[in-house]
Amino acid sequence: WDIKDRGRWEEINDRMVACFAPYRWHRPLSTFYVVQVNSVASFNQLVGALTAVTNIYPNQISFILTPPVTGGARYAGFLPPDSWKAINGITG
Repeated sequence: WDIKDRGRWEEINDRMVACFAPYRWHRPLSTFYVVQVNSVASFNQLVGALTAVTNIYPNQISFILTPPVTGGARYAGFLPPDSWKAINGITG
């Protein structure tokens, strides 16, 4: 996500991260999170929770959420090995 309000960046960011509380998650990059959802319903709940935060701070947050990674699909890129262990533990 991107937060436009720099004066309340931490406050807003903390509310966004709090949406992950029911899930296993890992932050391999400063504003990139991998979150484990076990069903479409969980994914939809997460979208709803994040969207609710954006409604509290109108026009201050933009975010992108990919659909759940399934069927053996994997993330690819360059990260420290410990991050890949955490990501693979979350994504299967």
